[in-house]
Amino acid sequence: MKWTSWTDQAFENQLTLLNWFPGKRCPGTSGFKLKDVSGKDAERAVAGRDKAAEFPDDEESETVMRIVSWSDGMAISLVI
Repeated sequence: MKWTSWTDQAFENQLTLLNWFPGKRCPGTSGFKLKDVSGKDAERAVAGRDKAAEFPDDEESETVMRIVSWSDGMAISLVI
């Protein structure tokens, strides 16, 4: 799937992206460029996912980037 079609696919499949990189445009928004996400951003996201997998009860696991299904059928806005 192309990042440019993320919003269409997310809506169709009732998915949302939580905890995207602070200050970076989300996939599907005007002006989104994957190259704007730095290697350090990606490394931090992967490290956070690894830590959350190892320690799921840790408070910080709630701040990890994730793709989730709408649980109540209501649209959730992607916020930058």
